[in-house]
Amino acid sequence: MLKLNPYYTYQIDAIESWLDEQAQKGLFLDDLVGNLFSFVKGEPKQVRYRIDLKDGVNYTEDQARIADYREFGWEYVCELSSHADIYVSHDPTAVELNTDEETLHDVLDSLLKREIAVGIVGTVLVPLLWLYNLWPDTKGYYGVYDSIVNGLSPFLTIFTVLLILTWTIPMALHLWDAVQTRRRMLLDRTYHTDSRAKKRQALHRSVLATALLILVSVGVLWGYTQSGTDITAEEFGPSITVLFPGHQPASFRPHTNIPDEMFRKSSMPLNRTIYGRQWGREILNADAFDLRQTWTYNADMEHVYIQWLAEKYAAEQAEVKGLEPVAFPDWENAWFAVRTDDSESPTVFSQQLVLQNGKDVWSFSYWTYDEAPQYDLLSAVKAYWQANPTHIG
Repeated sequence: MLKLNPYYTYQIDAIESWLDEQAQKGLFLDDLVGNLFSFVKGEPKQVRYRIDLKDGVNYTEDQARIADYREFGWEYVCELSSHADIYVSHDPTAVELNTDEETLHDVLDSLLKREIAVGIVGTVLVPLLWLYNLWPDTKGYYGVYDSIVNGLSPFLTIFTVLLILTWTIPMALHLWDAVQTRRRMLLDRTYHTDSRAKKRQALHRSVLATALLILVSVGVLWGYTQSGTDITAEEFGPSITVLFPGHQPASFRPHTNIPDEMFRKSSMPLNRTIYGRQWGREILNADAFDLRQTWTYNADMEHVYIQWLAEKYAAEQAEVKGLEPVAFPDWENAWFAVRTDDSESPTVFSQQLVLQNGKDVWSFSYWTYDEAPQYDLLSAVKAYWQANPTHIG
């Protein structure tokens, strides 16, 4: 039978009492596997389990020490940790391994001082470092709301908070117990109670279960983000030729019969999206793959599951892109801008539009290079909307 060790390894008085209690139930310690005690079932009896602390300075060779203790009625069971061994005696007259409280604390307190220092760092510094990195990472996004809608920021934040708690609570308890152990009379062996041991085991199991849940959840979310599928131009809807009748279609990729475009639908925990990307390129030298970009068209039709988040997300996009409010039939909010950037070659002519109504956010972008656009994006989207007055999803 395996049982979770309810106490920290330096709480030797509590572990001794707990092991004695297990023997009275017919469970006798056989070995230690990680933080699990392995017991062998037998007839209940009164035995004593005691822990021998290893003094790093004066500790003699293990085998010689085990042989000496055997002569005094104590059999070696297993190693509790690098600084302690567990012995058992079936002889009620055998002299105790530890008989002097001060000597016992002299050896244990040097270890406890280190545990207290680690506990302070672990309880304070590590959570602060985690909290410092909690703010959503906006790299590659328009901003905070974009990272929330199209990323995993809120879920990763929740998972991080849970990880902080599963780290901080045990570390705080670890620190508290180390301090209390230094103050306690260890030879009294009164610290262990059945209730306290069960509470400690429940805490350890909860921490482990939470960590496993977070690991599984991250895996599920990652798989969810990879579940997008390609769709056809007809399924997508407002392709470049539908939006701009007479516009040239996407060019073909060099040496292929494949249009230079992509239509896809995908889902994230907080939204679902249908998006299209199309490019026009002029082939200058097919053999050298020398191409010149002539136009680019992007369209995203998103349904955000939380309305206030959709409103914030759309407004953030408009602000980052530098768009101005415009009127658009049936939509609560609309932003649009036309720009010309001739600071570098080629000159870029851009038109960008963002729409928001309820939980739906649509965005369109159309760029032409060196040639002024012959099509008006705002008018084209209005015409498309009037012909197809429906929201996605």
